[in-house]
Amino acid sequence: MYEVVLPTDRWSARIVSPVDIRDGLKSDHDGVVVVHPGWGKAPERNWTLLERLAREGFLPLGVDTRYGYADRRLPRRGVTSQPYVVGARNPYFELMHASDNRWRYRRPTVLLDICERLGIGKRSYVGHSEGGRITALAATANPDITNKLIVINGAGTGSSAKGAARLVRSNANRISELARTRNELVEATVSALGSTAYALSHLRRTNRERHEIQATDTWKILDELAQTPVDVTVLHARQDEMISFSDSALRANERNWVDFVPTDGGHSNVYDTAIHSLVIDALKK
Repeated sequence: MYEVVLPTDRWSARIVSPVDIRDGLKSDHDGVVVVHPGWGKAPERNWTLLERLAREGFLPLGVDTRYGYADRRLPRRGVTSQPYVVGARNPYFELMHASDNRWRYRRPTVLLDICERLGIGKRSYVGHSEGGRITALAATANPDITNKLIVINGAGTGSSAKGAARLVRSNANRISELARTRNELVEATVSALGSTAYALSHLRRTNRERHEIQATDTWKILDELAQTPVDVTVLHARQDEMISFSDSALRANERNWVDFVPTDGGHSNVYDTAIHSLVIDALKK
């Protein structure tokens, strides 16, 4: 595994990949795919997808924008003061309300900052759950250098999420779905414990971020890409226990420029090989 740790504002951000990141970026690779996991999840959770992308000729970058302990160390002061300081100017989202620097736009800004520091030009995004909101916002900031946006179980309507109860059910289902072998059970349990540790150590931030996830209408964000060159694909599980599939299907029916693909399984089907195949198909289309 290749890993790069970057300081960005007052937290650290990580990128992992099954291929040499530095060499790949030096070659001006035109198949960069930035994969953002769901809320509180490390990019290693999508390792099977990253490996599949690499085998298909893409340069996959799994990103980690979790606050503070993304690299398992203390937060480090970065080069800039964006966007942690409330009221500071955000170079990527200049028209938004300044106070949103700290919450709604924090992770998308980190994601864009990572890409700029590594010199990444054209790229595609794959975002699962909260990662769908983050990558959608990142795409709206730079649509001219975004090839494709693939949102997996992340196109919420701002009214379908029901808070902590759904989050608990989702974590329980995730562990039961992944616990097929001993190694997968350990990996799923460690991931769940990591999310819990994050929530307890950053309680105020956690509550605010959950509110943003639940209150954000990702379809309205996608509307900003309607007249851009970005090719948008939304994959949504019919049994999604976190975000209403029926709500998203209704929204998709009103937007013929979005490729809406119903899938089997629940909110965590992003780890299934069938979903990986759909992602590859969308990227190659």
